[in-house]
Amino acid sequence: MLDAHEETWLGELAGVLYAESNRFARGFVAQASVTTEELPRLIASEDATTLETLWLIPHGDFDASLLHSPNLRGLRFVGGLEPAMFGVIAAAGPYPFEGVGFDLFDMIPNKGEPWTDEQRAARDELLRLRVTFPKVTELAVRAYHRDPAELAFLWTSPFAAGLSRLRLSSVGSTPYWLAHQDSLPKSVSSVEVSFDFGIHAWATELRRDEAGRFSRVVATLRPKRRDHGAVALDDIVGGLLDEVDADALTEVEVRADGVRVTQDALDAIAAAAHRHTRLTSLRLPGRPPLDVTKVARSSEPVLTQKERDRLAHAGTAKALAQRVQALAAGVLDPAKLGTLDTLDFAETSALERVRALLPTLEVDPRWAEIALLLLTLPMPSEPARGYSNAHHGLMDDVLRVYARARPERPFARLLPVLDNLSAQRAIAVVGEHPGVLIKRDELPLLLDWFETRKTMDANNTYYTVRALIGPLLGPDTRRDLEERLATHKLNRFHRWAYEEALKRIP
Repeated sequence: MLDAHEETWLGELAGVLYAESNRFARGFVAQASVTTEELPRLIASEDATTLETLWLIPHGDFDASLLHSPNLRGLRFVGGLEPAMFGVIAAAGPYPFEGVGFDLFDMIPNKGEPWTDEQRAARDELLRLRVTFPKVTELAVRAYHRDPAELAFLWTSPFAAGLSRLRLSSVGSTPYWLAHQDSLPKSVSSVEVSFDFGIHAWATELRRDEAGRFSRVVATLRPKRRDHGAVALDDIVGGLLDEVDADALTEVEVRADGVRVTQDALDAIAAAAHRHTRLTSLRLPGRPPLDVTKVARSSEPVLTQKERDRLAHAGTAKALAQRVQALAAGVLDPAKLGTLDTLDFAETSALERVRALLPTLEVDPRWAEIALLLLTLPMPSEPARGYSNAHHGLMDDVLRVYARARPERPFARLLPVLDNLSAQRAIAVVGEHPGVLIKRDELPLLLDWFETRKTMDANNTYYTVRALIGPLLGPDTRRDLEERLATHKLNRFHRWAYEEALKRIP
């Protein structure tokens, strides 16, 4: 409907508004974004009278007095106000708006950093804007990756007086605000916590119950693409139901905007909800409301998904360590091996201990088998600080040991474990040893694997070809590349990579 009618519905505002943020109500535009440069064109049109929410995008001069235009008489919320705009906003006020939104990306210091003089001045100027917006009951704050505790200056100031709704974007998680709800003004009856970065996009609304606690939650999945639905679902289950205290929630509703949620996913939500002792109502997409009080609860504590993942990881890592011990018995001094199976492989120190076992010089061919086992070491669902870097470092070292062991058909044997590695890491290390890790007769196998990287690392495929198949190119590979260009379904990055490779063949 939007493709067919949006331009007609916008009328004179087509080409004025920032198209991606338009929202319609009853066929009229109700929410939109506009640059400060285009604001004069907006207020000149009577089509702007249906706007209820307007987000400003700083670009060019800003005349704050334009917000008093009769053609914006339906406006109840204005957002996107940055510190550089506070002065002109104050000079042109007061305003009758019920809601206001501030972008405080650079005004709030990062965690652990002190307030600068410039930040303090902007903060004080913000607090003085309460008299500029005397009727405001809804406050929105966007401040990506800032410490939520740094927003305490708002809740303890006169600005908080009379607020009934908060909208917090990328400022703390839902579990954080549930745990720190006592720091929020008592007048606030609902809090919307949202996140929109990369493939993660979700929003949860917290509502007070009869006891005044934020125990009622509406969680909305907002994936940017259909295949991101699983990620959005994990944000809800793993980031909400498995994180908050077992007595924190009384009602939960999950909404999916344009996303089909599978039966397995719905079952996962229901299972995660069973650990909540006060939960009485659970609403899921496409299902009738579930009265959780009628579901038999186990007398034993119910593990969260993260706790189950940690136990599964510990079991896998222990079995893997035992296999490494058995395989390395004839290669390494038993004293060096120690008791690998007693290590907590969810901790960085365990990876460093394994890393210390790896040889730095030419190695016994039997190390190829040990390396292949170590490359299957999984990452835990909740790695300790620094674990990811330590895991990548270990995988890099293991791949180099594998290369020095000079196994037969190295790429064919490595292929089953490549998906367990970071694609970029594997590409980078394999590219260091193309003549060792990829034999010339394995080139078709490499290209088959390479062509599966159509979503992951697509923008790096040209450099992948240069690193991996460049040293293997010869007259006998021309026919294979030309056939793939003619018959295989390739994205533009693969096609570009193959065409560039052909130019380098003598």
